[in-house]
Amino acid sequence: ETIKEITSLRPAMIARNFRIILSNPQFFSGVICLGLGYSTIVIFNVAGPFLIQKTLGYNAIFFGKIALLVGVAYFSATFLNRFLVQIISPATLMSVGLGLMLVFSGLYLVFAYSFPLSIYTVVTPVFLIIFSTGLIFPNIMSKCLSLFPHMGGAASALLGVVVTLASFSTSVLASLLRSHSLIPTAWGYFFVVLLSGLLFVLVFDRD
Repeated sequence: ETIKEITSLRPAMIARNFRIILSNPQFFSGVICLGLGYSTIVIFNVAGPFLIQKTLGYNAIFFGKIALLVGVAYFSATFLNRFLVQIISPATLMSVGLGLMLVFSGLYLVFAYSFPLSIYTVVTPVFLIIFSTGLIFPNIMSKCLSLFPHMGGAASALLGVVVTLASFSTSVLASLLRSHSLIPTAWGYFFVVLLSGLLFVLVFDRD
């Protein structure tokens, strides 16, 4: 109801709009970045219970509290972004957020190789990575949707589908990670963040 220009709902027109949107490299790379960013939460939801409950021996209630804490990290970052975007450009926030994600995913590898498995080595880097995700997610989403103001419905639908498919794929791959060690999970985070950063720098951030 917020789009003044009415778009035809004929199948041919819908297919044409989808082709136009998906052929835009900035939009496509942006939604892949969103899917990879959301995957940082998915990896924890899939691998976390095995690491925390099965390997470390905590109960499901304790894991639920940790999951809530991780959710607070994302919420607090998106809430903070609301104020930061008024004084810092969205492009800068996205770059800073991705830079922090790379640093913290590297820190996760250091923790995995240098320290014994504990609740602190499992949760601390994840908290920081997901906080950083909260700084980039709303800004990339708004940029992607702003590319097609006259096709907002189609752009929103495709964004949701691509993010869901990316999250699904990550969930399947994360289920294959071994839970006896933090190393596979740390590498999983590192590759997801690295791929997201490469897409952002090489495609999305080029006007």
